[in-house]
Amino acid sequence: MEQDRANAASRIKTWTRGHFGDVTVLVTELESAVPGFPHLHTVVAFWNAEQKHFHFRVFKPLEQVTADEWTREKFGANIYNLIWRPMLVGKFGEENLKVVNMAWLWARLHSRRGP
Repeated sequence: MEQDRANAASRIKTWTRGHFGDVTVLVTELESAVPGFPHLHTVVAFWNAEQKHFHFRVFKPLEQVTADEWTREKFGANIYNLIWRPMLVGKFGEENLKVVNMAWLWARLHSRRGP
């Protein structure tokens, strides 16, 4: 379990650097005591060369973030429906959209991003 979490965090860092360049990346899970929020949520934060800070939260443990929900949230409905959803359905089928872990997508994007 701990190794899976470390591998997922490593893939997130690699993907973030591949898309945003030479950035400092932090991936962590935080516990929440706020009623109505999940017990664990994932935070990804990064800083670029100009020291500009970016971050986003996913209110789930790292292993529970799906490629479907992440791409819809990060790219918006139009791009999700035009590009990402057809690719995910074509690869996994409609019935599996809600089970494909984001770690799978990050690994694919990283391995195909080029030099």
